[in-house]
Amino acid sequence: MNEDFWINKWQKGEIGFHQAKYHPAVEKFAARFTPGTVLVPLCGKTLDMLYFSSLGQSVIGVELSPIACRDFFIENGIKFTEKSVKDFVVFESESITLWCGDFFKLPQDVWNSVTGIYDRAALVALPEDIRQKYAAEITKRRVAPVEILLISFEYPQGSIQGPPFSVPETEIRNIYKAFESKLIQSETEEVRSTLVTESVYWLHKP
Repeated sequence: MNEDFWINKWQKGEIGFHQAKYHPAVEKFAARFTPGTVLVPLCGKTLDMLYFSSLGQSVIGVELSPIACRDFFIENGIKFTEKSVKDFVVFESESITLWCGDFFKLPQDVWNSVTGIYDRAALVALPEDIRQKYAAEITKRRVAPVEILLISFEYPQGSIQGPPFSVPETEIRNIYKAFESKLIQSETEEVRSTLVTESVYWLHKP
């Protein structure tokens, strides 16, 4: 699985993963974040970014697909500008900025402003080896104390072909061992004849 996989999904309109509403966990837990800048990795065109903005947070999204970035602003009637910055195309409005490109190449000066991370669909979208690299990148690049609201899925391995992949609590605690982590919500439902548990974690790194 590589960048082309996700870019092709957007080009073909195969975006069943996109939800045209706020995630319930955001409505319930977003107010936990310290005021500042919330980073949303692999953001797509999630409406959750609007929710964070409504709370007064600055929002930075990172997304591979320019279609997703452009559609986010157009569909929500938000005026924006486009410009090229190094390896990225940057889509910018008053309170929400989307960096279109490779998450692992995000400039350090962008990371310098990040106080919170909302991970609804990033960790679970990545294969196991990339998940470790992803968590290590966050641990290494953060500058200020960082809070993370993380949504994960867990199901019997092999019962569903990811993404989203099953990421158990043990793995989350291992790859984010530098963070204090707490399971704050867990719900199980049947998906494609398989029991899937959606868990919400709150992580903090002083």
